[in-house]
Amino acid sequence: MKASIKSFIVPVLLSGGWGAVTLLLGYVFLNNVPLGYMFFYPMLLTGVAVAASAGRPGGMSYARAGITGLVSGFIYLLVSPMFPVFASILVGACLGGGLSPGGGRFGGLLNGTISTLKGMIIIPLVITSGEFLGAAIMIFLGSLLLAAVFWGAWLGMGVCLIRFPLFGKKRGDEDHRLISGLEEFRSESREIARDLGEFNEKAG
Repeated sequence: MKASIKSFIVPVLLSGGWGAVTLLLGYVFLNNVPLGYMFFYPMLLTGVAVAASAGRPGGMSYARAGITGLVSGFIYLLVSPMFPVFASILVGACLGGGLSPGGGRFGGLLNGTISTLKGMIIIPLVITSGEFLGAAIMIFLGSLLLAAVFWGAWLGMGVCLIRFPLFGKKRGDEDHRLISGLEEFRSESREIARDLGEFNEKAG
């Protein structure tokens, strides 16, 4: 239970912090770059994807997570001006498929399909609700920094929901570890029995 809570809290906090960092980097480096504001979502989603992989590693490299987030950000940047809903669905599919855990041929395909479908459902809901909540923060609190922190944390929560196992722990992994332990125990038992037999023969 504690591990599950940690797998949500840590990435959300890191994602919120990255939202603030993205905004500050934009002020420092992108103000003088033509159309520099367009890099906000690619930068934000890159950090969010890396933060999500830090909260629930699952054998995924930070490089793969970062590239997935970067590609997702550029997809949203290019498609959202004309088709915002379709853009959020594409981003969800990209994040879900790119951040899905492995697990062999069939297991990897199944996990990837489930993760992609989850992303296509979760991310549009997160982005749509985030737009209203982010606007409320700007209206009532008047803080762009808080809005950036919120967006980072909100997207981080969405990515964590995608990566969270649909059916809890994988039973197959537990069974595999149990079988391996039993086989090791049996092997050691046979060795002990053989040693005892040799000792009895010598004693007799």
